Amino acid sequence: MEIKKEYLINIGLLKKDMVSPLNENEVLTEVSKEFLSLGIEGFNSSLGFGFWKGKPEKCLNISFINTFNISEDSLIKSLGILREKLNQDSILLQSRNTEFNFI
Repeated sequence: MEIKKEYLINIGLLKKDMVSPLNENEVLTEVSKEFLSLGIEGFNSSLGFGFWKGKPEKCLNISFINTFNISEDSLIKSLGILREKLNQDSILLQSRNTEFNFI
């Protein structure tokens, strides 16, 4: 088993006004384009449900293990670009060291 950084990203599917919805496929397309520009060739996604400012909101949960060896600063910059493009107050980024193996 190898240990690498795993990134977990949560993107709300409502715009800043907490009323206007975002299309999950369009969000995934934007994420994929931005990630490819960094050299991230694959990631996992699932739909989730969370709360922001006391209001319920659907969200996309995105994760990948950094086998692509991108810098965290580059990822943060790209998420900032996505935050603006998707009209978000914020995008949540978490990281942890994870044991993994491709079988």
